[in-house]
Amino acid sequence: MVDGSECVEVPAAVWESGDRLQHRVDLYPGSGFFLYGTVRYAGGIAVSGISFTVTGENALAQATSGEDGVFAAGPFAAGTHRVGVTITGETPFRPAVTAFDAAQVLRSVVSGAPIGAPMAVADVTGDGSLTALDAAEILQFVVGRRKVFSGGRLAVAVPESLTIMGSLGETVPRDLSVQAMGDVTGNWRQTAKPARSDAELVRAGTSDGAAWRLHTESPVFSVSAVFQGGSVIPEFPSDWLVESVRSADQVLIAAAGARPLAPGSVVVRSASGEARFVKGSVNEEAALRSSGFPTPAQVALSVSPNPFNPRCTIGFGCPEPAHVRLAVYTVTGQFVRELAAGRRDTGNYSVVWDGRDQSGAPMASGVYLVRLDAGSSRKLARVVLSR
Repeated sequence: MVDGSECVEVPAAVWESGDRLQHRVDLYPGSGFFLYGTVRYAGGIAVSGISFTVTGENALAQATSGEDGVFAAGPFAAGTHRVGVTITGETPFRPAVTAFDAAQVLRSVVSGAPIGAPMAVADVTGDGSLTALDAAEILQFVVGRRKVFSGGRLAVAVPESLTIMGSLGETVPRDLSVQAMGDVTGNWRQTAKPARSDAELVRAGTSDGAAWRLHTESPVFSVSAVFQGGSVIPEFPSDWLVESVRSADQVLIAAAGARPLAPGSVVVRSASGEARFVKGSVNEEAALRSSGFPTPAQVALSVSPNPFNPRCTIGFGCPEPAHVRLAVYTVTGQFVRELAAGRRDTGNYSVVWDGRDQSGAPMASGVYLVRLDAGSSRKLARVVLSR
């Protein structure tokens, strides 16, 4: 806007000089100055089709980035303007927001560590502070329970306000950085990057259905997974945020935490045992695969977490069909609790011990022995109950 007049449509001519694409705005005589530049995601890759409005005192312009993210905005009256930039219309950034973003926000809230992203991006509730509610809304957004954040925005310019200055007839170069609300890692890409496959869900039969344990070499702060058929129940630490949504015959689960999962943790259970893992990921880019019911090479016994309170998961594997007995004893050999007994086929199994004896009375803190008898084989594992 110049002297109260309406914005004018600015024709742009594009030409190449060497290997670099340059852009020129053909100005109307006396119209003021224009901004031209490239819209970039988190200051990186160029993004086309992004509409935005530049507003300020005696300044107003609307623009949409074209091919290769290039835009031209104006005219603005000659001089200096403090303006705000607002993203309008649809953006392609929804896939950028993941459960890992929720985990990063939660870790910052708990530890006080810097979030590593602009506050305008992380504060999805728009209340001016970073809280666990921001992490919760991001997780709800990931599973589709929430279509828009309570702050009312899906994308933001970074920074949201800037100072522009130009003379009559001048073209001022200025790139614009945009980012999806909630994408604190700035991970969006127009072309998907091949996901690494370094995480595995191992399905094991249990006395009451099936359970999936998560195995990976890296610390895990977030998990997203899709299951099909049967009912599934997420099982994550109590201080993790968990969201799940059922659509038709599929269930999408997203979970995030400020501290990593213990290696080999059970993350999902199915009472019917009929559920099937479809796809998933951990953290930002690691693809999640499932090995179904793997055949153990030998009789195996594991306890997780250890130490534990109030319960732990005890896993055991049979390389061949065998009669099995799994029980807990004190270090002096006194019987405490029988956890499993009977014939088991080849495969991996798991049961939960809640730290109680056979009568249901809670046991005192201390060291206990878990003994597995499978056919002619015997395994022992020490477990610490820390109340």
